Amino acid sequence: MQKKSVFVKRIISGVLVASFIAGAACLSGCSEGDVSREIRYFFGSPVEIVFTGTQKKADRDKLCGEIKSALNKAESSLSATVEGSSVDYFNTAPCESMINVDEYFYEAYRAAKEVYDISGGAFDPTSAMLTDLWGFSSRHYEKIFTVKYDYDRARNDDGSFPLPDERYISAFKKLADLSKTSVEQNEYGDFTAYKNVAPVTVDGVTYQSKIDLAGVAKGYAADLSAALIAKSGLKGAYISFGGSSLYLADNAGGNWGLGIVDPFSGLRKTFARIEVKDKFVSTSGVYERRYYLDGEEYHHIVDVKTGAPSKSDLVSATVVTKCGAFGDALATALVVLGKEESLKLLKTIDCGFVLVSRDKRVYSNLSVTLFDSSFALVGSDG
Repeated sequence: MQKKSVFVKRIISGVLVASFIAGAACLSGCSEGDVSREIRYFFGSPVEIVFTGTQKKADRDKLCGEIKSALNKAESSLSATVEGSSVDYFNTAPCESMINVDEYFYEAYRAAKEVYDISGGAFDPTSAMLTDLWGFSSRHYEKIFTVKYDYDRARNDDGSFPLPDERYISAFKKLADLSKTSVEQNEYGDFTAYKNVAPVTVDGVTYQSKIDLAGVAKGYAADLSAALIAKSGLKGAYISFGGSSLYLADNAGGNWGLGIVDPFSGLRKTFARIEVKDKFVSTSGVYERRYYLDGEEYHHIVDVKTGAPSKSDLVSATVVTKCGAFGDALATALVVLGKEESLKLLKTIDCGFVLVSRDKRVYSNLSVTLFDSSFALVGSDG
């Protein structure tokens, strides 16, 4: 491995900081000639592209501009907080609506639906109301959280929330049903979404089903970026979306060394390493957004079957796939499913994986180098 400069160490550290927020991994094997560019923020996470430095500056600048433009359009479509976005139109529409959406919504939705189908609903983006109920929507992470809805609770001094009323959990579970939605493209190239989830009423207030495509958006953005990188013809680059989703192109003919973040470490050190190239990597973990109440952990990955944060035996799942959007959704589904069901599902999917259980066992079909002896590598069959 080539000697790293102070500048490159700073960049790697930055990727690691992003990874403990969004839960994925960090890159190693960077060299002194590497060039890092932060393009913009996407769904609250920094987007960084790193070049090996062998490209012309004008070519790098052009590619970064194209990626930034694509991400602006994607977020304008997929963000639930952007008024007039396709997601906003869907969420404000009543039951039995036909909604005009754009290509970004159509493609992200289809990736989400594919994982929903193969995972038995473990990944369901129509769980948005449950996510909001438990205090994990983006509005809960604003500098000052304000109680807005009848089901909201004021934040506790330690950052946690009082548990939601069972009436709301039971009601909002009924709003999570992706099978009662669909998207289509007609012969003219127009896209339409259908929403047939019945509303629920609690204490005289009616609530509609909502969709949140944030769980697939970063992987989808990685797909868009990868297509632009391939079109540019530039070699030796990777792009990171807050660490939770990565696209790693060819590294001057070799692999990228990817460090997997220790889900039990407050410092988010790496505990293992894999090698990847020309693939997408996505990670989901229960430690990304969480709080504790009376010693109990509550995190942002909701199991729609219970209406509450998942209680599975997995704390993180990393997948290496050929499609970023699919991988982004799959990683979340695996955490909900737990080790046994995940290993069954993964036997039917062409992808690499690293699963970490609560008892620090590591299940993987990849060549994994462990740095921490407190973890045990037990293979891919459990």
